[in-house]
Amino acid sequence: RPHAQSKNIDLAPEQLPDEALAEANFDALERVLGNLLSNAVKYSPAGTRVELAVQKRNDAWVCEVRDEGPGIPIDEQATLFNKLQKGSNTPTSGEHSSGLGLHSARKLVESMNGSIAYEPRSTGGSIFRISLRAAA
Repeated sequence: RPHAQSKNIDLAPEQLPDEALAEANFDALERVLGNLLSNAVKYSPAGTRVELAVQKRNDAWVCEVRDEGPGIPIDEQATLFNKLQKGSNTPTSGEHSSGLGLHSARKLVESMNGSIAYEPRSTGGSIFRISLRAAA
C-alpha cells in the first residue's frame, strides 16, 4: 500500500467475498498475490488503478489482479513465466526487477494444483488470473 500511495496509484479491491475457502497454502498464496500486486504497482504509471477481484467460478476460486500499465508485448507473453525472464517494459519509478517473481508465482500456484495465466486487458494493461480449486 505505501508503494502504491507514493505513486498515487489507487489500490481498489472489488467487493470481496466474506469467505473464500480454497485448497491452498495460505503463505504461498499470500506470496503470489503480493508479487502480482507489487508488479502491478511497479509497472503502472502514477494516477492509475490496480484492482483485486475474487470470484467463485464453478468449482474454483479465481483471483484477478488488473492494472492499467503498458501490458505485456505479444512476443513476450509465451515466456512470461519462465525463470529469469525480464520483459522489455521498465518499472515506472526505477524499481528493481529480478525476473524471478512470475516464475516463482507459477511454481507456487502449481504446487497448490492451481493455474496462473496472463491476458491483456481490453482497456490497456494486464490481468493476471489465479485459479484454485474450491475447498469442499
